[in-house]
Amino acid sequence: MQKARVWGAFLLLGTIWGSSFLFIKIGLEDLQPFTLVMLRVGIGTIGLWTIIALMRQPVSMDRHTLAILVFVAMFNTAVPFVLITWGEKFIASGVAGVLNATTPLFALVVAHFALSDERITRLRLLGLAIGFAGVVLIFSDELSAGVAQVRAGAGLGTAFGNVQGQLAVVLAAACYAITVVVTRRSLRHVEPLVLSGGAQAFAVVPVAISAFLFEDPLATQISGRTWFAVGWLGLLGTCLAYILYFFIIREMGATRASLVTYMLPVNAFLLGAIVLDEEITWRLIVGGVLIIGGIAIVNRQAAQADPAQPQPALEAAS
Repeated sequence: MQKARVWGAFLLLGTIWGSSFLFIKIGLEDLQPFTLVMLRVGIGTIGLWTIIALMRQPVSMDRHTLAILVFVAMFNTAVPFVLITWGEKFIASGVAGVLNATTPLFALVVAHFALSDERITRLRLLGLAIGFAGVVLIFSDELSAGVAQVRAGAGLGTAFGNVQGQLAVVLAAACYAITVVVTRRSLRHVEPLVLSGGAQAFAVVPVAISAFLFEDPLATQISGRTWFAVGWLGLLGTCLAYILYFFIIREMGATRASLVTYMLPVNAFLLGAIVLDEEITWRLIVGGVLIIGGIAIVNRQAAQADPAQPQPALEAAS
């Protein structure tokens, strides 16, 4: 029975995080990027700190730890959430989900220079090359289309809008990768629930300020469909997802829990096609397979090297 509960939690987590890209796309029907992220992070923060309070989780840290947590809040939540949300103004939710899956590949590169026990081996280098070949293939479709539009007389901004959106999501993945390494180096002593709650709380402030500076949240008309998307992103995609992830880590171990990463692009891809009728191209399919394959090779090497190696709790955030 316990094993069934764990695998049920695993499947639910993959579905929730994989669907986040779909609900971001729906939320953008009425909301601008900063406003959508502000509402998502705000709801997630309230949910997480309510749980922290109910569990009477002790919250204490020194100034150095607090400063690092602020950095993680900016580059694991605020900046990547805004980049992905802004990027989805130009690209399909399925494409965003596939490109976001490059986080472990970026993490491999960053960890090689920052962590003494996470060096790039030949097998990992092969996985890295395969994964980024998938990224190049996905980009090639929009780049060729953009070049054709420029030749036809379209402006650069119009022609390469989709490429900008893709670059934004890839940059968000790089941000996740950096904070994965920072978290592992400097925040492993912080309770995961407090780490998540703190990161959300510190992130909501700059995002809210940006929303009121560059957008007009109070004048926005929000439909019931959009409110549902925002609620899903905040309560499920942020609050519940972290709780499920910590439960899975405790029951299955960190290495097996990290396999949820494989579900995200698949779910995002399928949901975007089914719900929003997003186009499925052969480049997206093959590129996604290459990215997932590259991640599989990297994770296989990591598991062989040290099956008990702890993984950072923020690795699969989206």
